[in-house]
Amino acid sequence: MKQTLLTGWHFMRFLRLGLGTLMTIQFFQTSDKLVGAIGTSLLYQALFNKGCCGSNGCATSPKKSSNNTIEDINFEEVK
Repeated sequence: MKQTLLTGWHFMRFLRLGLGTLMTIQFFQTSDKLVGAIGTSLLYQALFNKGCCGSNGCATSPKKSSNNTIEDINFEEVK
């Protein structure tokens, strides 16, 4: 957990941390529950590097084919 908190900081993680902090402060000033929920969600994503943008959350595995041969493709010119 210490390694997750201290390593892997990038622009989006800093942006989430800043926006989450500002929104959480705004929640305490205005008592707007929606702002508080979004702010704490952004803080959680920033601190623990979770969410779609971190730790290859949106990555897909490449499609594996049963044969590893490359087929020749023939093109026909149409006039």
